[in-house]
Amino acid sequence: MSFNTQPVYYPQDPHGPIFERRNAVDYHAMGLPRDHWHAGMRTDIVGNRVEGTFAIYFHTKESITSPQATVGVAFTECEYGGEGVELRHTPMSTLLREDILARGPRAQLSITWPGYQHLGYYKNIRMDTTIGDLARQVATIFKSFYDEHHQHFRAPGIRLGPAHVTYDRIRLRNIFFDGYFWNLEVSYVYEDARRWDLK
Repeated sequence: MSFNTQPVYYPQDPHGPIFERRNAVDYHAMGLPRDHWHAGMRTDIVGNRVEGTFAIYFHTKESITSPQATVGVAFTECEYGGEGVELRHTPMSTLLREDILARGPRAQLSITWPGYQHLGYYKNIRMDTTIGDLARQVATIFKSFYDEHHQHFRAPGIRLGPAHVTYDRIRLRNIFFDGYFWNLEVSYVYEDARRWDLK
């Protein structure tokens, strides 16, 4: 069995074609955000920002204008140039403190999702960009982490992967700087019970 796919080129995306699935319904093209189904679901925070640390927050238009909105931006809304991020064209240079700017345009992002800390996962990010592009970088890094390591879980923690917390349920709330690395504060949405595995 084979599926025919056609490359679709988006001029603003320098990373090449995106192959669309055959017969896929693109609700996003009809005006629905990719995370429309998150509305009204329960949410739990992972990687709480340490008090007193500097943070960059990510918002959607709905999270600012609607008290019912789910906080943060779904990673699926960050992937394509940060299109789901409010004020996505804002330069990071206007949002960062002077001492952080003085560290240069490159930094490291640490992913310490509970149950996966043993991996010691760090990736480079560029800070000389816009907030939308930074969201795209973070989403791309987390998607690679998820795809490569969701099976490397060590309890206790929150298991990632099919039948557990999937990538499309995760929302970027902020990244915070601990003096050495940028760290994630994200949340995930769920219907029934929090996901915490002890074994």
